[in-house]
Amino acid sequence: GTNEVHGSVYAYGRNQSLMGKSVDGLKTKIGSDFYDYQTGATISGPITKNKAFFIVNYEMTRRQEPTFYNVGDPGAAISSTEATQIANKLQGLGYDPGSYLGSYKLFTNSDKFFTRFDFNLDKKSTL
Repeated sequence: GTNEVHGSVYAYGRNQSLMGKSVDGLKTKIGSDFYDYQTGATISGPITKNKAFFIVNYEMTRRQEPTFYNVGDPGAAISSTEATQIANKLQGLGYDPGSYLGSYKLFTNSDKFFTRFDFNLDKKSTL
């Protein structure tokens, strides 16, 4: 710890406009709904001069990533035929399996809070 109060704030962000083209150079890698933002703040200082100290940090992340999936594409877990068979079976049981083609958005929201306290018990011992 230190006997002076220190603090900082930080931010990081990117969206589809900052993404490059795919390997073939024809299209962007990520759809227009993509964003990734991270912000945070830290403050530290003394509780009691030369004896007790603190640090507190908060960080927030918000991310939206469109994910495209198509059954039957190379690398897909199942073929189009298998997906159709499964969908038909589920419909026969009274379930609506929905579409297995298209895209969905993956949302990731994260909030982190960190606190630490340090104590100097005497010249030879700290906690």
